[in-house]
Amino acid sequence: MGFFDKYRLKLNKKYSDEEIDNFVQHLRANNRTIDTEEEAMQFLHFQSNLDPSAAKDDIVLDERLKVDETSGLYQLWLEYSDYSVGKKFDPLEFMRENIADVHEKLKENFYRVNAPEAKFDDFDEYQSDLSEFLKYLDEYSGAILKKTGCGRDITAEQVEKLKNINFDGNDAAADPHLMSMLLNDSSLASMGGFKNTAEFEKILAEYLAGSSDAEKKEAGQTAEPEEKTDAVPDTSFDERDADVQVRLSQDKVHAWFFIIPPGKQGKDITKAELSKMLTDNGVVYGINNFLLDRIVKESMYFKVLEVAKGSYPVNGTNGRVKELMSRESYKINLVEDEHGRVNNKELGLIKSVHSGETIAEVELPTNATDGVQVTGEAVKGVDGKYPEVPVGTNTVLSEDRKSIVSAIDGELYFSKGVFNVRKLLKIDHDVDLSVGNINFAGDLVINGNVREGFSVKCEGNMKIFGLAESSEISAGGNIFIEKGVFGGSKGSVEAGGNLDCRYLESCRINIKGNLRADQLLRCDVYAEGAVNITGEKGRIIGGTVMGGKGVKANFIGTQSGMASLVEITAGMTSIYMKRRSEKTAELTEIDGSIQKLNQNIYFLEAKADTLNQFQKAMLEKLKLQLRVRKYQKNAVLEAIEELNEKCRNDNSPVEIRCSQLRSALEINYDGFKYNIDKELNNFRVYKDGPKIIAKAAGFEKVITDKA
Repeated sequence: MGFFDKYRLKLNKKYSDEEIDNFVQHLRANNRTIDTEEEAMQFLHFQSNLDPSAAKDDIVLDERLKVDETSGLYQLWLEYSDYSVGKKFDPLEFMRENIADVHEKLKENFYRVNAPEAKFDDFDEYQSDLSEFLKYLDEYSGAILKKTGCGRDITAEQVEKLKNINFDGNDAAADPHLMSMLLNDSSLASMGGFKNTAEFEKILAEYLAGSSDAEKKEAGQTAEPEEKTDAVPDTSFDERDADVQVRLSQDKVHAWFFIIPPGKQGKDITKAELSKMLTDNGVVYGINNFLLDRIVKESMYFKVLEVAKGSYPVNGTNGRVKELMSRESYKINLVEDEHGRVNNKELGLIKSVHSGETIAEVELPTNATDGVQVTGEAVKGVDGKYPEVPVGTNTVLSEDRKSIVSAIDGELYFSKGVFNVRKLLKIDHDVDLSVGNINFAGDLVINGNVREGFSVKCEGNMKIFGLAESSEISAGGNIFIEKGVFGGSKGSVEAGGNLDCRYLESCRINIKGNLRADQLLRCDVYAEGAVNITGEKGRIIGGTVMGGKGVKANFIGTQSGMASLVEITAGMTSIYMKRRSEKTAELTEIDGSIQKLNQNIYFLEAKADTLNQFQKAMLEKLKLQLRVRKYQKNAVLEAIEELNEKCRNDNSPVEIRCSQLRSALEINYDGFKYNIDKELNNFRVYKDGPKIIAKAAGFEKVITDKA
């Protein structure tokens, strides 16, 4: 029994130590051995399922599985007093747990390939097969009672007399003893009893089934179903041998025995005969030999017993879609930062997605695993199905069919059962607390103003048909602002392309393309393209302006002559030099970081023999950070060298030009600086070969000869 000791912990998940010990004693008493875990689990399952003390009384059977006391099966059981007196009639006593277990398996398998809202029949196919088997046993038992005359103390001679009996008591041929016996006969009473001659004749006719189908047809009666008497051995009740009824479930995954005991002079069943009956019925798989032994040894009669069990197929699971984005549009979604604070302007109303971003994940369906019938044949399962995926406009299924992704940058929305992405987002009112800050992946159109303190960002082009008030404006492409920007020293505009605006006041501008505006008032402008302030007013007043491809304006300064210094930088060399200055500052920061990392690493390595686990992990982390910083340093050095090369080779012709210069001007042209404080007309600064020349009406100055 060492096997049970070896697997006791695993078996304890379902069985107690006491149960396992009892099973071990049973094996010893029957000289049985267990060689595999599968055999052990099978033995324990059947032993516990067949233990009357462990019967699952709490499992309530469907009414269709209950056998009425008026049934032939129950009446036959009563005839065997050795098995009925003082005992409970319960043919499914040892099937309750099986019924519950199989029901759960069938239900789970059903919902693997059906929608959650699909209806699974609580009276499943397993129970239906058992119900049909019980009906057959009822009919078969009735046939035994009829053929053997069991349960009826009426002789054939008395039956002949009964055919013409007048139950009113006036017939001279009436037998008082017979009449009294009929009144008290339990078999007839079970059919409903009788009150008069006509009722008695009807009951007697049904009881004896004396008329043929042909006679019934002539009398206009419906023929009764074919009786089971042909299958009943033609012997007396006491001479009957043990009678084994075999039934396979419709799916042939289960095989059942129901055994009627022998009569007083009849023969009992043997295990060899039971095994032969299984073979004759094609049962070759999943036979429970432990149960066959018990049937013979313990005379397990009037019980449905599962003597062989195959396995059900495991259906594949249907694929399903796990949506990562909400279907609801314009729903407020406030987010706390790491300090638990909430920015009430970050409402999260607009769902912005990028091209290739995952919108939903698709769990792929799984294939079925075949089961086995008790006849040895395979039972095919149902493979799972690929789910319906909500793919719409500008959303696609990935190549591996495992995700739904956006095909473009834009706004995600759910409509008509599918996810869609539109490249253009329209806001038909002001950007204020009703919509919150905007961060959008596509193009953006705002038909209103951007109120003070709000942030509007998009990765495409942006158009604002209104005013931007002390706000943060940023776009990956071009920006158009119809009325202008009033920064209040806090506003900023960044663009990956061009900026087209009526006026800009007290704000910071940083764009990769060209700037075109009617006025620049005290702004800090950085444009890698050309700065063109030549509209109706075309005026630059105060501030700093950098135009990589030149700066043009109608007026620089005020016509009133109010002092207002303007700093203008022009030429791509100046742009490159500015970038180089930024990279140099970044390099200085990286060098400082590398120095600190080296110091910390040296300190820990000096104590390598005494470091604890935390310190060792810290050392490895510092070494990794050092490698990352060195990589970053090399990248910055390469960028600086590239900028130096561009500075050396830049010969792009750019100009600083204005119709009227009316204020002090500080000029930086390709790194060469010149200050001028004169009122001049038609002023321009340009490159003539190696020379940089400042020229106006009645004025000309060579700033320097560029080597």
